[in-house]
Amino acid sequence: MRIDDEAEQNLAMWSVMLCNFDGAGEGLMLAPGADPGDRKLDLIMVGDIGHWETLTKIVPNLGDGSYLAHPKVSRRHASRITIKSDRMVRADVDGESIGQLPMSVTMLPFHLKVAAINRA
Repeated sequence: MRIDDEAEQNLAMWSVMLCNFDGAGEGLMLAPGADPGDRKLDLIMVGDIGHWETLTKIVPNLGDGSYLAHPKVSRRHASRITIKSDRMVRADVDGESIGQLPMSVTMLPFHLKVAAINRA
């Protein structure tokens, strides 16, 4: 994994989530406080964790974001992330498969165009 301009890191991960807002479907709070206007992705990394610990310590706490306090979970902010793996790893966006690693994600500036009509 390479985060912004840092050196590439080799990390054992159970999950990596890139969030630009705090919630997800079904009321999950994956990145509480994430700000889509800050031009940063909230990078949530769940380290090398077993199935039992995942089911008992992570999954039950996804609804309120308290899983972030787990010692094997870390959170960072980044503008660019590149992720590679020597294994086949599926990549999902909002629950939909978009392919597999390797992949690179760049946060682009947020622009909103608004048009107003004066009906007076």
